[in-house]
Amino acid sequence: MLDLSGLFPHIEAMVKHCRANADNNKQKLKAAAQSLSQLNGRLKEIAKRVQESKTSWLVAEPVEDAAVTHPLPPPPGEYQVLASDGSQLFPDHHEVVLCYLINIGTAALEYGNNPGAELNSEPKLYYREEDLYMEEDGVKRLVDSQRVSALRTLEEAEALVKMSRRCKAGTVVALTDGTLIQWAAEQQGKWAENFLTALVSSYESLRQRRVPLAGYISGSRSTDVINMLRVQLCPQLRVDCDHCARRGQPDSPCESVSGLRDAALFAGWLEYGRRSALFKSNSKVLEKYGEHRIYFFYVNVGMEIIRVEVPRWVALDTEYINTVHSVVVDQAQKGGGYPVCLAEAHRQAVVSGSDRKVFYELVNRKLIESGLLSEITCKSMRKRSVPV
Repeated sequence: MLDLSGLFPHIEAMVKHCRANADNNKQKLKAAAQSLSQLNGRLKEIAKRVQESKTSWLVAEPVEDAAVTHPLPPPPGEYQVLASDGSQLFPDHHEVVLCYLINIGTAALEYGNNPGAELNSEPKLYYREEDLYMEEDGVKRLVDSQRVSALRTLEEAEALVKMSRRCKAGTVVALTDGTLIQWAAEQQGKWAENFLTALVSSYESLRQRRVPLAGYISGSRSTDVINMLRVQLCPQLRVDCDHCARRGQPDSPCESVSGLRDAALFAGWLEYGRRSALFKSNSKVLEKYGEHRIYFFYVNVGMEIIRVEVPRWVALDTEYINTVHSVVVDQAQKGGGYPVCLAEAHRQAVVSGSDRKVFYELVNRKLIESGLLSEITCKSMRKRSVPV
């Protein structure tokens, strides 16, 4: 049971800390905006400086003048938007049987003269030995949440490809919730290579079908662009943070903007509907993406500044990037601040606590009917019997 009275002083201290940070960030935002405004006309210089920099943090590389903004293109008169999202039940040693479940929700919405919607969910159950166990360095162990999540990501991408095959000719956009950059696969060995190969294959299928793909990131905490400004503010000829004598010192030029998020910077930079310049992500894992390397921009959808990630073939195609820009803003407007297509896909995908309970009760009953022993543990039974 949570002791709220004991927690109250800690909450007060946290609020005081947040207030102090907010006051400090106001000054930093002014410095960041001033620094960004000074970058126009220096694209080649800035890109080269970013490429030559040595930092322990991720630095955005501008593809166009970093301070430029783009107006909102009119949305297509008729368009189709595809969205997928996934949810899962992880393997649980305390339940009646060892297995995991992945549920993929999809939404295909059509706008124009013949509007329509197709909403679906597709659950898959994994219970075979090859599904449940992974072998690394000669040791076999139960799949972890990272592997299950990777499989869910693959199934989300494959769902978009399947929907695209059923689309009529015309403007079609595919959206996913969250990043397209698979950070967890950066240093994970052979399985990660196979995972990325399969994922990129789905991206290629969308490219072949001329369906631009975009990852919609709400509440982004990324700092890539701020880090680019830190690189520009460094007085050294070549930025090498690991060997900087002034690293972390409050009076260092780069510290004047550190600690900010990109979204906070662009909140004061972008008017409603406008998007930022295009940037290239320099995450190491993207070296395995080939032509599908990820680029990104920020856009003001009204309720917030969101980050949109797209593969290279979308980023460098003017028609594609304008279509993605207009569709994400239109979808966010229709959804009251968040794309209606992603909200509907999530609604189809979510596995609630009550769904989980019913699922395991059904499995348990079927095991008993088949004359098999139910292996639910005392811990699980006790949790179920304790009122919440």
